[in-house]
Amino acid sequence: MEKYKKIKEKIKFCAGILLFICFFLPISKCTYYEDENGNRISSEKIKEYSGKVVEIVQVDHAYDNFSIYKLDSWTTLIVFIWPILLLYIMRFIKNNKVIIIFRFIEVLLILYSFLIIDFLSTFLADSRAYGAYLAFFALGIYSMVVLIDIGLKIKERFS
Repeated sequence: MEKYKKIKEKIKFCAGILLFICFFLPISKCTYYEDENGNRISSEKIKEYSGKVVEIVQVDHAYDNFSIYKLDSWTTLIVFIWPILLLYIMRFIKNNKVIIIFRFIEVLLILYSFLIIDFLSTFLADSRAYGAYLAFFALGIYSMVVLIDIGLKIKERFS
């Protein structure tokens, strides 16, 4: 069981590192069109427009507009860094009741992260960028390890 615990922590740590890297990768893309004067043109009116039209692809990152003075910046950062912080904290906890509380918080943070990354990658954007897909992949790996661990704990308790 000790060997499983070390492997589990290494997989969760790698998934946490990958999730943190995704904070710096493109999360979403938005394509829009401008005329020669820099005015936006809707995609429906492009065919009717007779002047020169430039297609612009805007790539957004989770760290865009990050400010240490804004709470929403910190909540966005927490979405990408909590696995590493939680794994560090859990190394020092020996009380089983406290561990159960942190396991519950871990599940809530997984759900919260999926929700926020989905929002960041789709709100006012045309499509997700590869950073969002990698973040979902990292959260999926982390989630699978947590679910397997919960399943093993339940099996161990009732057998």
